[in-house]
Amino acid sequence: MKRAIAITGGFGCGKSKVGDILKNLGYEVVDSDTLAREAVTIGSKGLKDIVTIFGESILLPSGELDRKKLAQIVFNDTKSREKLEAILHPIIRDDWLRIYNSHSGDLIFYLVPLLFESKQSYPEISKSVAVYASEDNIIQRSSLPPQEVHKRLKAQLPIEEKIKRADFSLENNGTIADLELKVKELLKCL
Repeated sequence: MKRAIAITGGFGCGKSKVGDILKNLGYEVVDSDTLAREAVTIGSKGLKDIVTIFGESILLPSGELDRKKLAQIVFNDTKSREKLEAILHPIIRDDWLRIYNSHSGDLIFYLVPLLFESKQSYPEISKSVAVYASEDNIIQRSSLPPQEVHKRLKAQLPIEEKIKRADFSLENNGTIADLELKVKELLKCL
């Protein structure tokens, strides 16, 4: 029986690192951030819908989405973020389901930061894992200024709530080697 495991967590907590470890161990990993980037390529319905809501000022001269400008808007205004999510989440959901349904292996992992915040339903997800790190570690690892990190963390469900809702949790305050050991231990439980 095919199983899908969601990897979630807050901004900058190390979900991608967990995904990289799983890939290196030979598992199929789908990253919703990659699907989100694909959903807004030039000519896509996602980009057209975003321009309809936010205007052409969120485009670069090349016609590509100006991610930094859009981030400044949506992380400073809850209603704008909700409008963006209403456009992107259904597109990302459809793309994930297409990949999931075509996957022939027994186990597939889905990196999805907004698993619990999203208005999407995920009946195909067997288990969920919340990755978390201290705010100090997240700030140290981020290339963003601390105030931007705080805005992004505040825009998401508190990590304590994600940990409560998830089936498993992985603490990521140590080294990559520490995280790799924790991922291998987690795999034994799945």
